[in-house]
Amino acid sequence: MSERAAFRFTGRMALALFTAFFGVVFVVNGIFVYFATDTWRGLDTDDAYRKGLAWNDRLARAEVQRALGWRTELVLDGARPALRLADRAGVPLNGLDVTGVARRPVDEHADRPLKMVWQGDGLYRAAAELPERGQWDVRLEVARRDGPPFLIEQRLWLK
Repeated sequence: MSERAAFRFTGRMALALFTAFFGVVFVVNGIFVYFATDTWRGLDTDDAYRKGLAWNDRLARAEVQRALGWRTELVLDGARPALRLADRAGVPLNGLDVTGVARRPVDEHADRPLKMVWQGDGLYRAAAELPERGQWDVRLEVARRDGPPFLIEQRLWLK
């Protein structure tokens, strides 16, 4: 027979393994909880319930907007959003107040307000550049004297 001592699994060993196993589980879960609460919260819009209740009003405003027949072209001029506005007949719309926001779909902390500056001949260019490459959801409001603001929503890709 061998003189080697037989291995004995004791109660202390079981307690140590049990404690170590669940200690690792708790640490990993704690890390997951930290990153889940410290990053994007997953909400696309605040107060979605009330906005949903006002959906029919939004559809009515869109129909009024469609009846105006304005032509819009929103593009990127380098890293600056640029908007060209014309009426139904193609006549440029000049001297309007255009404001809005550029939103990052994946990072709400990167949202940027936009103030469009009239350049002449129906062209409006943002005063500031978009700071990062990637997708941007641009939402602009064109102030009108005779009705609600004209809304423009478009996704742009800054390469």
